[in-house]
Amino acid sequence: GMVAGVYMWAPSGTKNYGISSNAQCWKYLTAQKADAGGSVMTFCNDIKFGQTYSNMPITKTLTLVNSSTNATDYVMELDSDPEGAFTADFISGTIDAHSTKNITLTFSSKTPGEAEGLASIETEVNDNTLDVQLSGEILTPPDFASVVKNGDFEFGTDIANPFKLSTLSDGT
Repeated sequence: GMVAGVYMWAPSGTKNYGISSNAQCWKYLTAQKADAGGSVMTFCNDIKFGQTYSNMPITKTLTLVNSSTNATDYVMELDSDPEGAFTADFISGTIDAHSTKNITLTFSSKTPGEAEGLASIETEVNDNTLDVQLSGEILTPPDFASVVKNGDFEFGTDIANPFKLSTLSDGT
């Protein structure tokens, strides 16, 4: 993947990094001038998880950037349809001043079909809620019944282990 970075030199001669990405989401890119109050932002407001099967989760990273001169607390509300399809490892916490916080989002569901979600993030320094749209699709598992003889296989519970071979009906 492509890596991009932006930094500025502080008067002390140190570098302050502002953007770092592995090109997961470049549809929207916001440049923000630092101000006295600062704010928390994210560079991705629409995360597409793609397609997967039941019980085979996909993870993505959401990075929150705190441009404020002070640490700030955040709280994330995560809604999804179907319920529970999207989860996060840190739904609340603190982001240090001039720092970032990576949040791992996971998409997994037992219900085949399209899934949609919304991660709403409130912070102490932002006037408005940060909203990040989430989407993905759970595919219907393949039907292996037509390619096996009755009694030759036992069907499993997920696509990673769909069946196991047992004694064939002809004794082999």
